[in-house]
Amino acid sequence: MASTVCLRYGIGGEAFETGELIGAQETVMQVSTSGCPDWVLPNADGAGYYRWTLPAEELRRLNATAKDSLSTRELLSVGDSLWADFTKGTVSAATALELAPWVAQHPEREVATVPMELVRFTRNRLVRKGQRRSVERFANELYDDALKRLGVTPKAGEPNQSRLFRRDLLAFLARVGRHPEVRRALARSGCAYIGYKTDGLIHPEAVDADLVPLALGVAVQEGDAEFLDAMVKHLKDSETDSVVRRHLRAGLVQATEPELAERVRNLILSGSGRTHQKVRLLRRHLRLSENHASGLQWLRENLEKLLTKIPSDHGGSLVWVTASFCSSDEAVLVQQLFGPSINTRPGGPRDLAATLETINQCAALRRAQQASARAFFNQRPTAQFK
Repeated sequence: MASTVCLRYGIGGEAFETGELIGAQETVMQVSTSGCPDWVLPNADGAGYYRWTLPAEELRRLNATAKDSLSTRELLSVGDSLWADFTKGTVSAATALELAPWVAQHPEREVATVPMELVRFTRNRLVRKGQRRSVERFANELYDDALKRLGVTPKAGEPNQSRLFRRDLLAFLARVGRHPEVRRALARSGCAYIGYKTDGLIHPEAVDADLVPLALGVAVQEGDAEFLDAMVKHLKDSETDSVVRRHLRAGLVQATEPELAERVRNLILSGSGRTHQKVRLLRRHLRLSENHASGLQWLRENLEKLLTKIPSDHGGSLVWVTASFCSSDEAVLVQQLFGPSINTRPGGPRDLAATLETINQCAALRRAQQASARAFFNQRPTAQFK
């Protein structure tokens, strides 16, 4: 099927555009001006419905010579294509991370948030545990200007895009950057929301509605068993309304301290929630890499109990709680654990196969990009990070 490809390129400080209808797998496009372009952007104005690839050196040249002249839509195209190239392995983790500031420091939320998944994946999947602090400093440095501009507290009358950007930013800095000041502020807000060690009442006014699940989650991670007890007490209170109950569940499943995480899993198992709710909560809980090993062991011990609480026509969906795992060994364990029981349920074989494919794709990306990411952080001095 033919499609139109439009290029924007620069020669001697001037920008030009050219386009062509392409139907073949390989086409040579001629620029309309004499001389070799200083830079090329394969999606002029970001108007084309396609992704593109440039060699690493061409990407660096585009960044060095034209980044200030690219529109928001063009930068969005750059970020989206860079992420796609990273996941395909056509751009190394080192190159993607090197170019991340180009996109991350843009003032528009749609552009600036694109590199967040790259950095999250790098911290959780690619680098050694001893390198995680370097990734966290890198993450915080990337978005330091945005944090100073937006702050932790919403402002009256600010645009919705600012509120959404702050939500995404604080979640990234708290979970990936482990930003101390951000985590302290969120933990305080989470405690205030449930009236912890004050009046014991719910205070919706204490936290912006967009930040409640995040604040409660950080408070659970920074807190102890006593704070978890206070959360559970509110959850079991019959007078707690459905919105607050949803926020409390979203906060509880972010527990990562082993004993507290075990309590949360058992609470999900023994609770009276609906089938899809239990599966969704377990999936959110196991999405945290800190919970993978202990969560898998818990599933081994409690799978039969879980299956008795899930109708047979929904049983296949349970395997999706492991879809965030990311190694071939984990895929084998998931197959061994779920295969015998899930394969007998309607849709079970298909759900299991799709889950294993997701895990194995993540494992393949990990193998392809691990060495590059580790080398990138080995070569960057600690002092460079603030």
